[in-house]
Amino acid sequence: MALAKIWCGTPISDYAKGNYSDLISLGFSHCPKSIVHFSLEQRLIRRSVTAMAWLFSLSAECGVEQATAEQFAHHFDRISWVLSNGGQSQSRSGIFQDIEQNWWCRIYPSSISEQGIDAPETAYLMTELGLLLYQHLRSAPVFRYALVGVEVDEFRTYSELLTDSSTLAFPGLVLANPVWQTVGSPPVFRAFSPGYVWQPYEGEVYKPLMVSSDLKNKLNDLLIVR
Repeated sequence: MALAKIWCGTPISDYAKGNYSDLISLGFSHCPKSIVHFSLEQRLIRRSVTAMAWLFSLSAECGVEQATAEQFAHHFDRISWVLSNGGQSQSRSGIFQDIEQNWWCRIYPSSISEQGIDAPETAYLMTELGLLLYQHLRSAPVFRYALVGVEVDEFRTYSELLTDSSTLAFPGLVLANPVWQTVGSPPVFRAFSPGYVWQPYEGEVYKPLMVSSDLKNKLNDLLIVR
């Protein structure tokens, strides 16, 4: 079957109908159901062509100018961190346009799982890296909004961000002040850096029931009324 029609064994059209359990199992535990909508099909198709991976990243929407995204990427060039487990991680970057022709920059650390949150240790290391990414984001060049997590590229386009209030429920979401004001200055946001506000990051979460087929089967047995 064509890759454009199938994702993780499920027709992409099923995700648009709300069948998104496979996405959750790959680390999307922070995503509300409303994130699954028509544009997800276009996003998944593009990713399936480029790489079969579920990246942990800092993804920032930088507006209509390519140069703005390039400057943002440059800010993270050659950044490396020594982690609590003794390992070393280095930042990598890429820029791309979304379906509205706005430019994004993805900063994705090396030496971390590209298969989602598959173990408690992975959640811990991703959270550690997430905090480091946010720390460096404080001094970054201009961007409109940003989020750290698993597969957060295009988690909302700019027009979706302005019209869908559920978007604002993402812990870790950073908004430029003009964007925050445009969406009504929600009081749940607090100061992040000069010109930006955020909802504080809550870290990444490992959910055994979402990644273990054995545990899923045991839960299913409990759900059967005998």
